[in-house]
Amino acid sequence: INRPDAEIKLAIQKGVDRLLSMQTRDGGIAYWPGGETASPWASAHSALGLVLATRAGADVPQARVQSLMEWLSGSLREAAEGVNAGDLTNRAYAAWVLAMAGKPEAGYHEVLFRQREQLQPSGRALLALAIAEAAGPAEMAQSLLAINDAGRTTSRFGRHR
Repeated sequence: INRPDAEIKLAIQKGVDRLLSMQTRDGGIAYWPGGETASPWASAHSALGLVLATRAGADVPQARVQSLMEWLSGSLREAAEGVNAGDLTNRAYAAWVLAMAGKPEAGYHEVLFRQREQLQPSGRALLALAIAEAAGPAEMAQSLLAINDAGRTTSRFGRHR
């Protein structure tokens, strides 16, 4: 269905306003409206939406986005002890969004890459996107995508290495 440009712009702006209404005092985004604790996944997902909305010409307060990007950057620096695959995937998501926002964290791409065997397939894909967006080593991104679910590297011809 074709919509007038003004209607599309209004819908994007309403989405921006809704996301920002869930921003917590520390800069992250709560999972639910009125929440006081930032969610790593909701923060990364919302930040991606805000980056894309900015590119689409929406009115996105850059100070609020900067606060969110600082929160995401800080989420990469959390203690590595007891980190599970879901936590690592959230960090890979944050790394990709930061790269999309022009604030890549190449050092954390390396940190996450060293933990690639623990990453879920979606986390490996997100980390590969972060590396590619930051113009990092193509071989590094490609190797992430070559790991199968059993944690083994697969060649283009299906043989395990």
